[in-house]
Amino acid sequence: MKDRDLSRLLEDMVARILAEQSHEQSVRKLYVVFDEQWHHENYALANQLTTCDFTQVHAIVPKNGDPDMERRVKEIHPFLMQYPYGEEPAFTEHDCIVLPYIGRNDVIHIALGYSQSDLSEVVKKAFTAGASIYVLPTSIEPLSGKEPGPYQQMVQGYYQKIFELGIRYIDHIRHMN
Repeated sequence: MKDRDLSRLLEDMVARILAEQSHEQSVRKLYVVFDEQWHHENYALANQLTTCDFTQVHAIVPKNGDPDMERRVKEIHPFLMQYPYGEEPAFTEHDCIVLPYIGRNDVIHIALGYSQSDLSEVVKKAFTAGASIYVLPTSIEPLSGKEPGPYQQMVQGYYQKIFELGIRYIDHIRHMN
């Protein structure tokens, strides 16, 4: 084999390896971040996941999750991998994060920039990486309507703030971009 042929062969191999690495880095992954308690809203997301075109769907679950929670997560979708809070991989700007349920306390913490819970810490990491974060209509803890008007306005202001920060409200998971 001539030196020129060997050089061309090596250049082709390096180009292929670089192309594969570039493709792996740009693969969009979907992370579903489950709250520490099981919510029936998770089942609504399960129906939407069946229409999802993501090749890699991961779950992030409570660290000390009970076996019932783990069973339910496995039931709703065949996730590629389950990560406990704090052990999730580093997010990239190509990744999408879905919050099937976000409690009012987490909304307030995120709106104020606090990481007071595992879920708000995951959101902070996703913001830092430039990942896209989504909530669905079923994600948001509703007000009862019996709260005083000023309290309702305050809570609605926190929801508005998280949307201003970049969390996106979508009707269906297929609307993620």
